[in-house]
Amino acid sequence: MLLDKDGSNIPEFRGIALEEQFCKHLSEVCRIFKEFGDLSEHTYDIYQLMKTLKLENGNWREVVPFEYYLTPMQNAL
Repeated sequence: MLLDKDGSNIPEFRGIALEEQFCKHLSEVCRIFKEFGDLSEHTYDIYQLMKTLKLENGNWREVVPFEYYLTPMQNAL
């Protein structure tokens, strides 16, 4: 369950949409790194990464990749 800043529940469809957009964005970042940078791995799968790294308690700040990418997005909001 996702919570807004004020502690209210975010509807499930919004959480799914946010996750979908995050995966699309990070997949595009990986594509750019692959084409124009040093990312040589072709096996990245952001959707699988999200599935693997999901936490039951919802505290993404304890997972370094989540904290690294989500903190700037949260601050921008």
